[in-house]
Amino acid sequence: MLNEVKQAIDTALCDLGAPSQTFDVFVPKDTANGHLSSNVALLCAQSNAVSPRVLANDLARSMVGDERFEAVWLAGPGFLNFRLSDIYARFIAKKVCEAGLSFGAGSESGCFAACYLPEQDSFRQQWHAQAAVRLASHLGYEGRVLTAKGNVPAAEGAVAAALESDQAFGSANRNELQALAAQQAVVFAAQSACDQVTFFAKQGASFRPNLFEKLGEDGLVCSALAPLQLFKTTENELFDLAKLVCLSSRADKKLALTASGLRQPAAQNPAFLIQYAALRCRQAKPAKLVGGLDESSISMLCKLATFPDVIARAHELGEPQRIGLFLRDCADSLLMSAPNDKIRGQKGVSEHVLAVADIVFSVGLSILGTQPLDEIS
Repeated sequence: MLNEVKQAIDTALCDLGAPSQTFDVFVPKDTANGHLSSNVALLCAQSNAVSPRVLANDLARSMVGDERFEAVWLAGPGFLNFRLSDIYARFIAKKVCEAGLSFGAGSESGCFAACYLPEQDSFRQQWHAQAAVRLASHLGYEGRVLTAKGNVPAAEGAVAAALESDQAFGSANRNELQALAAQQAVVFAAQSACDQVTFFAKQGASFRPNLFEKLGEDGLVCSALAPLQLFKTTENELFDLAKLVCLSSRADKKLALTASGLRQPAAQNPAFLIQYAALRCRQAKPAKLVGGLDESSISMLCKLATFPDVIARAHELGEPQRIGLFLRDCADSLLMSAPNDKIRGQKGVSEHVLAVADIVFSVGLSILGTQPLDEIS
């Protein structure tokens, strides 16, 4: 969807004889700004020797008559806002439903490895690596998780030389040097096997931002994860919930998870929030659509339709938790838009959009390696 709107804008720029450059199309936080917004005029105005507001206004006029948009207008210093037509919204929903579990899938090729240093408390790194591989596989790559060490003495020599030559990395005592070398040895081994590698490290004294990237080859992404304090359990269901919380939280957020907290049926519990919303969407039974989609349904549809862009960005940055954070955001929006039984005649999001959400949650949970729950008590 975002690429189609970008193409429509590029066509309008071409019709105006205006040169284009990289710009963004995004879902605005405030629905008063339409279903979609773009910063195209703010970025392209200078090269066209006009003000952003003039260029945005010209683009809005040029796009009048495009049946995909009910309205296109200028806002603020030069943003271009869009309100989608019901025809286009239905088309988007239809395409997502036709794609099914292939929604957001790619046709990339090549070898991808996610790696980490296996230790007693490396569950967070392990879960992120596994999710990163499933994410890469969804995009078409041949993915694998690698934890084998390469040449540790060579890695220690390379790390020591880098620390000595660049004071920005700071000094390291003997234990820290050995810890850095052990991690670097895993990176070296992974890069000898695959051309794309994401390494999941632990934040702390034995991590130096940008050090592994400097020592590694092109195609290396490093992601540092904050500490995870995890209770001891043999219950697979609790492990699954802990994994979902980790993969739907910011990488820099320290986590201390308890069994009671994971089972808590509250919106503050991301595992409950995502699973509850996913179950609600799975139970949707869309009938033949009579009339058009309402405003809240189209706004929700626009958010859901950006999922392929979220997938691509999560892979590019080595941040699979972006998938979980997106599901968490969608779940929150769905629950906020649920009809209030005390308000007579109030409608929630259309069942047709819930069917789209069901696909997004199904693909997202599959990438995160979490089983959707059939019931929530």
